[in-house]
Amino acid sequence: MPKRIRAHALETESFNKFGSCIPSKWVFRRKDNPDYGIDGDIEIFEDNGQTTGHFINVQLKSTDATEIKQCLKEKFKVDTLHYYSKLQYPVLIAKYSSHFNKMFYRWSHSKRKNPIKKEQKETTIHFAKDNILDVNTFQRNVTWLKSF
Repeated sequence: MPKRIRAHALETESFNKFGSCIPSKWVFRRKDNPDYGIDGDIEIFEDNGQTTGHFINVQLKSTDATEIKQCLKEKFKVDTLHYYSKLQYPVLIAKYSSHFNKMFYRWSHSKRKNPIKKEQKETTIHFAKDNILDVNTFQRNVTWLKSF
């Protein structure tokens, strides 16, 4: 009999958790076609339901790791991070931890503690332990997001 693998279940869990973090008036559109570093986008709406014409690109990651250190880092190809810097809208990188049932986040353009070297092909990005994604995160950043 066919069996659902954990990676697919974890992906579903991460999308469900992410969806619960978005303000109810905003719209998350998941890319169903193969993605190239972007899993979907969020369209930002005003409280009165009026669209703003502003978007956020989203890349979701997930983990079953039980140690917080593992949950707070993720490897990326350097080319992917360069690609993010060329996009019109900001890229939110969110990582779901099934063990902690939390969604950690960072913006792709956030300052890195270790600069990328010219010959590097891959790098590790780090999430701050207190950068937990929820509806309030978006509300706190809405003015900045609209200015992007």
